[in-house]
Amino acid sequence: MPLSPAPKSIANGWWPMYDDATLLAWKRSGEAVSLGRGSEVLALHIAEAMVRVHRVTTLDEYMATVSAYRAFAERSSFSTETFDHTLTCLFRGQSRDYIDGGVLVSWPTAFRTRQLTDEYLSLERDTPLAQDWGRWASVIAKVNDVEDESGDLYAFSDPLQPERRTAPPLADRTLSGRLTTNLELMALGMHYGFPTASLDVTPDESLALWFALNVGRTDAGGRICYEPNSGAAGAEEGPSVYVYIQRRSLENPVVDLTAGALTRERASRPFVQRAWALPFHVHASQLGGGMDAGFGRITTPAQRWPSAVIKPMFSPDAAANARSMYSAAELFPSNDTLYRALGDADVPRLARYAE
Repeated sequence: MPLSPAPKSIANGWWPMYDDATLLAWKRSGEAVSLGRGSEVLALHIAEAMVRVHRVTTLDEYMATVSAYRAFAERSSFSTETFDHTLTCLFRGQSRDYIDGGVLVSWPTAFRTRQLTDEYLSLERDTPLAQDWGRWASVIAKVNDVEDESGDLYAFSDPLQPERRTAPPLADRTLSGRLTTNLELMALGMHYGFPTASLDVTPDESLALWFALNVGRTDAGGRICYEPNSGAAGAEEGPSVYVYIQRRSLENPVVDLTAGALTRERASRPFVQRAWALPFHVHASQLGGGMDAGFGRITTPAQRWPSAVIKPMFSPDAAANARSMYSAAELFPSNDTLYRALGDADVPRLARYAE
């Protein structure tokens, strides 16, 4: 199914663009949502960047809309001898939208409060968040049988220093610097509840839909349980699936947790959830005297914003049918080796789930 009406152009090589009059009409009718100033989002000189909002009433309509964006990504992909512009469609299910000042907000956990951001980016190694991570790191290192601190756990990946394999001790002056030496490690921590500068996504649109149609609640024991999402599909309330169209590159990295050094035996949750991640911060580098110097800056914020929003306005029966494709017990296995080890060590900030 093609996008209808078709975009008038493709901005930055991947972003579906429409004329201003169409976008404004869509915004007034709730069929488009603002991402903020165009120059901040798309590096284009437009007053406001907006993305389409698709309201779908059946699972077939949802799948057809997803297919349209997959086809758009395929048509927009190209490769040459010196440049690979292959685009991937990724999805994120949310139980509701977050709108701040009329602008859609979709930020990783570490950037959602000023305190978390300050501790995450601080040049001091002894912030409470960094101390918490120290306990996580020791467990992850033990489960994966690697060296803690600035050893094998923090696999170094700087194209300007290909001979260096691990981060030098004491060079990681910030928590963000330590985590971004190994983007897979950052994505792994995020997936079990630790606040990082990475956003969880998946190439599986059915999984994303499940997370949109179920909402996590914390019970009296502090454990998360999922229940059907009863919110109406309004501007902020109700379920959404965000469509991300991404090009995988050093400048805008995309992490597939199932394709790296992880094994299903050590951490099963990323595999059953087909977990990918979008880092929002820089890669780390020791150049300039500290890991926080950065070598692979995410230079185009647009690459971290959704390309479209899909609002499933299903009937109760259709929603129940879509939710039945997965269960919380399946997606959050209690016998996950890493999850059990983190729980046994009573690490802070672990997202604990009801069994």
